[in-house]
Amino acid sequence: MPVPFVPKEYSYIECQGFRLWHSEDELKSQIDLIIEAGEYALDYVRSKLNFKNLRKIAICLYHSNHQAVSSLNRNIAGSMAMAPYSTDHGGLIIVQSSVADPVNGNLQRMRRILAHEICHLFVREKSGSLQCIGDGLKDLKVRPCLDEGLAEYLSWQSIGKRNPILNEDFECIDNLEEVDHLLNDFRSDRRTQAFYTSTRLVEFYIREYGLLTFFESMTVLSKKTELPTTAYSGFQEACAR
Repeated sequence: MPVPFVPKEYSYIECQGFRLWHSEDELKSQIDLIIEAGEYALDYVRSKLNFKNLRKIAICLYHSNHQAVSSLNRNIAGSMAMAPYSTDHGGLIIVQSSVADPVNGNLQRMRRILAHEICHLFVREKSGSLQCIGDGLKDLKVRPCLDEGLAEYLSWQSIGKRNPILNEDFECIDNLEEVDHLLNDFRSDRRTQAFYTSTRLVEFYIREYGLLTFFESMTVLSKKTELPTTAYSGFQEACAR
């Protein structure tokens, strides 16, 4: 059966916890890098969130940016990765090879990227959400700002670093609806500011409740239209630092 967004001529390798689809033209060194990075990232995110996924995970390694663009039917940079869908049956992560962009040959970076996308898949499964690229996240039961904030938080932790965006001199965006909108507006010059706000917000919640409680409570927290007063003041203090 064809897998959405995976070229029909691709073959696969069964790895620990996921299936890797790749081109026959792909370098063995790039395949090995994705397997190592993927198994590391999956184990890391599982252990941090104390979560055993039931939805199967597939990773598609596009050999070129042209293959990525034609398969996804949208223009993306050669360095870009994403999780284009998550259903009850499974989820897909797409990455690109070093042919598309040399940065994709960096193991530490790929560990971080895959941890980020695996986190998205886990949030969708935990919340009972369904998602497919282009659907406007209409069936996502978790606020995008919490989803992205957690993915950013864990992915940088997975390589022992703190997100460098937090060293930038941005102001936090108070309105979470606006943050959610900006995160999904790839043409906005304020999208980075929205990522900054999301990361600050999630760091605040994790300090307040702990990582596991926050993960368990993401759906409930997403129903809030405004932050509680105590959380709001703490959030503003966090943003001021």
